[in-house]
Amino acid sequence: MKNVKISWDIVIISALITILIIILFTGFLIAEKNTQKIGFSNSSPFFYFVNSRKEKFMQLKYMGKLYKFDFYPIYNLTDKISKYVYDYLENLKNNLFLHF
Repeated sequence: MKNVKISWDIVIISALITILIIILFTGFLIAEKNTQKIGFSNSSPFFYFVNSRKEKFMQLKYMGKLYKFDFYPIYNLTDKISKYVYDYLENLKNNLFLHF
């Protein structure tokens, strides 16, 4: 087998690049919010999060456009999987206790 050596320089540089990109986009969002507030007297929120029974989404306003990220299908899928696993384990637990 070949021994793989991790170069920590690459890990640190990629982490720094990721942090700088996050800071860049955060700066864009702050500039957009301040421009809307000062230039157009628009104080509507640029970030909106909804977590209700029938809706789970995040809405982001950037450069005058609304971007909506809907999490409900993912939530629905994980909820069904967790219920299935719970029912399976409960059934398994009940069946095991019957044998002993």
